[in-house]
Amino acid sequence: MSIKILSPLRDTTILAGNSMDFEAEIEPSITNIGNFYWSIDSRARPYPGLRTKETFDSTGIYNAKFYAVDFLGDTLSSKNVTIKVSNMPVCDSLSLEIFYGSPIFKWNCYDLDNDKLTYTFLLKNKNKTIINTVLQENSMQLGYALPNDQWEVRITATNSFGFKAELDSAWSAP
Repeated sequence: MSIKILSPLRDTTILAGNSMDFEAEIEPSITNIGNFYWSIDSRARPYPGLRTKETFDSTGIYNAKFYAVDFLGDTLSSKNVTIKVSNMPVCDSLSLEIFYGSPIFKWNCYDLDNDKLTYTFLLKNKNKTIINTVLQENSMQLGYALPNDQWEVRITATNSFGFKAELDSAWSAP
């Protein structure tokens, strides 16, 4: 007898509030099996059957495992599948100040899980990208004046699970 996990095939990350399908297959057949079920930690009960669907409302790291018990009481289990559940970062403001001709960009982004964010700062005009860099801070000062033109800024905040939020702004330099 062997167990084959059909879904999820590997460790995965989902947003809080989303559902995930779990599916396993027992080979050569399930006729010699007395009981089979999914166990997803932090749950009060096992999930009977080869297939189940679970909604993850709370953030955290969950381990799922499939078990098959034959009529003699022997248990076979699958490897652990880890499900990471996270919220999306939130970005709610992007401001521009000028200090002696040098633009200072500041933004307000946060993670509901108190995860540290990484920021991608993109500055471009209509012709080309001027700056495309990754930052840990929530501000960027250029240190020089920008020529008269139409400018665009995009801030992308990314948490450790890879979920992203973006802010965009456009303005004209005097």
